[in-house]
Amino acid sequence: MINYYDFNDVATVIDATLFKYNYIDNRILTLVKNQLDYRVVNDGSLLVSKEQLSLFLKENFQSDINRINATGFEQFHKEATTVYFLHKILTDFTNLEYVKMTINKNKSYSRLSDIDGVKTLRFNFKVLAGTLRLYDIFKEESLKEINNTLISLGLMQKNVPYARHHASHIFNALDSFVRSNEGSDAKEFEAALDLMDCIEAKIQDDNPKIMLITDY
Repeated sequence: MINYYDFNDVATVIDATLFKYNYIDNRILTLVKNQLDYRVVNDGSLLVSKEQLSLFLKENFQSDINRINATGFEQFHKEATTVYFLHKILTDFTNLEYVKMTINKNKSYSRLSDIDGVKTLRFNFKVLAGTLRLYDIFKEESLKEINNTLISLGLMQKNVPYARHHASHIFNALDSFVRSNEGSDAKEFEAALDLMDCIEAKIQDDNPKIMLITDY
């Protein structure tokens, strides 16, 4: 039985897309390069810590953040900018450690999407890494069951409190276990279903590396 789970607690590294030919995006990228201790990764993407990025936004875009906070996210979304997007990421994802800024050089980009006839702004991000703290998610009596299941599936080793796998590997192993035990009333079956529910659609689509952490 699950004790507590919140998707916003999972992500530790997020990949956010910024557009070179968008004025605000380009200004953010230029200021980041001038002000922050960033790392260049892959095809020129910038990797910055949550702490640095949070301070950066406050120092350079405080008036925008104040307007967001005063107006509220729900009312503000129609005129949202990348400042709003990054501020919301930093606010929502409680265990975030790093943000990777991927630079899109498409001159004809548009963040506007037509959803049921309504023009809506969409900001693209991908979860690159995350953590599932099993001792927080499961109640004490269920933690032993999920530990046993993960060990039997080769996803964890006995008395080793952590392991890292792609989300798809974890989900597929649990899915195979559930299918082979369909109809069972065993506690391991229920615990496996509960953990599968934690690997929700966004995590499955992005397929990040997930750190499993438990207690024995």
